Amino acid sequence: MTGGGIFFWNEHIQTDDVAEASQRAMLYSIQYSWPAEQNGFAHFVVQMKDAWCSSAVLSTIVHLSRILFYVPHCAFIVYLASFNESMAVLQDNRVKFIGQYDAKHKISRNMAGCDVLTVMTTLSSEAAVKGSKARFRSFVSHVEHRFRSSSIIRASGRVLTLKTNKKECEGIAWSLAQLQEVHWIECSRPRTKRNQFSKTSLTPGNLPYNLDAIFARGINGSGEVVHLADSGIDVDHCFFRDSQRTLVFNKVDREHRKLLVYWTGKHGDAFDSIGGHGTHVAGTIGGSLEEDTWHPLANFSGIAPACKLAFTDAEKQTASDGDGNFLLDDIPNSIYLKPYEEAGARVHSHSWGTQDFSYTVDAQELDDFIYRHPDAFFAWAAGNDGEQERFTLIASPASAKNCLSVGATFAALDSSLMAKEDGGEVRPSLCPLLV
Repeated sequence: MTGGGIFFWNEHIQTDDVAEASQRAMLYSIQYSWPAEQNGFAHFVVQMKDAWCSSAVLSTIVHLSRILFYVPHCAFIVYLASFNESMAVLQDNRVKFIGQYDAKHKISRNMAGCDVLTVMTTLSSEAAVKGSKARFRSFVSHVEHRFRSSSIIRASGRVLTLKTNKKECEGIAWSLAQLQEVHWIECSRPRTKRNQFSKTSLTPGNLPYNLDAIFARGINGSGEVVHLADSGIDVDHCFFRDSQRTLVFNKVDREHRKLLVYWTGKHGDAFDSIGGHGTHVAGTIGGSLEEDTWHPLANFSGIAPACKLAFTDAEKQTASDGDGNFLLDDIPNSIYLKPYEEAGARVHSHSWGTQDFSYTVDAQELDDFIYRHPDAFFAWAAGNDGEQERFTLIASPASAKNCLSVGATFAALDSSLMAKEDGGEVRPSLCPLLV
């Protein structure tokens, strides 16, 4: 990371030349009007010096339970209980900077046309910290009472999703940003399908490698469970059908040759057309014929034909080709944790995302899950926006730091293409050449 500033999601604060005297003056200015709105605590951002850049070091100054989030570079959002505690932080020689976490730092730049807000809180409905669940419920009730013209769509984990209207959205976001319980606010964008061109690029003759040579080395998905969430699977398709087993939806069946489990979910309908998006994606990953035959369709088996699939249906078909957006509730639990624990899925592949090209709550929740489950691997479609000449953008959740974001090009570009996020950060992505 270049420079010594703090890189909020929507602003860069230069801290190299901020004198200690000015930081001290800021703390004195709020001494008698301590901005304590949550059990006596107030939000601050604390930046450590490079030699002590870790939450472990900061936890010797501030209790670990009050270190909320990391912010590049070497900074942390923390709760402080009093003016005296804030002064003690400032005076520690391992600390470079302390400042208030202002409301303006909490609101995404990408709010145009927004009518659904995603609010990441500093609380949690699932935290082990005593009283956290009760405080989260109290906060949800407060939001419901204060913004009566809006409705809550989701309230789980650390996240609250609020349906409002475009006219009031900006004002509601600013009001929410004033609350100590609020960490970040962004517009919730629809989750749409990816893999727009992969059907043509993954046909025999277009592949830049020999799959048979890879399979001959035993690399065929054997012993692996791959989870995906999509529009549905045509379970009678020859790539997924098992003539010896009757598929029972929402039940794990380890004897089924291909579909270990098919969760219909709250918004699914256990249906997909033969040409549907989910059927196509599932086939690309692990489709295979029931018997090892010389049938011509065997040429179209998936990349990992010996794997089993765990599937979450995320769309009710509104048309024969399934044109609707994906509806997913509580993604960390229903899309990440449930397949991980109940199906044993350690590999996850998703071909959907939003039209937000920044580091969003979806991306943060994905990073948090992978941090807590380091044996999980996620591959995510980078987007379908090349035809709009948006080659250098990765759509969320593929903008997460710990997943593999996958794109492709038909042009003769360098395969080490670096993709740039909306915030300006450059990160590597897998971009196979399909010339």
